[in-house]
Amino acid sequence: SIVGVLALPAMAWMSVVGPALGQLLFGRPVDGYLLPLAAVMALSCFCSVLGAILNGVGRQGTVAAISLLGGGVQLALTLVLVPLPGVGMGGYVAGALVSAGLEALLCLALTLRHTGLTLRPLPWLIAPGLAALLSALTMSLLQRRLLSCGFGALSSAGTCLVFGGVLYLAALSAQGVELGGHGQSALSASAGSCPSASSCSGRTPGWASPQPGMGWNSGSGSTASLVPTQRLMGTPCSWNLAS
Repeated sequence: SIVGVLALPAMAWMSVVGPALGQLLFGRPVDGYLLPLAAVMALSCFCSVLGAILNGVGRQGTVAAISLLGGGVQLALTLVLVPLPGVGMGGYVAGALVSAGLEALLCLALTLRHTGLTLRPLPWLIAPGLAALLSALTMSLLQRRLLSCGFGALSSAGTCLVFGGVLYLAALSAQGVELGGHGQSALSASAGSCPSASSCSGRTPGWASPQPGMGWNSGSGSTASLVPTQRLMGTPCSWNLAS
């Protein structure tokens, strides 16, 4: 879910401040395809993370096949659409958008299939997407007002980014998405038989201090082992560490 929390607002904000920054840097407007290209970049971020997960579970061939399929679709659409009258570079952008969407959907479906993950659209996509949309629309109105008041492109973009970031975090919090909860949820998920980190009385799961008669035993060799079963606050925590 951290991918959506970071990628969606970044691309939404770029679609707002991008034209002004492009005019400042290149001396010409660059807003023609910023919005669809921002969507392509967001989808590519999801593809990269999901592809890495598939690589981690031994599906390297699947990832390669998806990449080849996506590249073939983009190439075909580019060859067909770009020569059409009135289309031009818009055909390339359309091909990139369709290709990135196809790859993202395939990677997501295969990741859910091969890892057993449960799809959670609200914290992964809907909540950050709505928060990013709200902040981007507000930033657009603010930027127009600042530019009309005589602010420069750089100062107005910086002001909008600060305001949009604060608004985005507030919108996430209003929807019940807490950024500090990602690491805690991951820790709880990896805690084995302990249902949650709080059930271990605030201690780090698996590294509780030894009880009397339970601890590190070192012999004449170079190995060490921790007595396997410990109970904290009546909850069994059976992380075993043995060489």
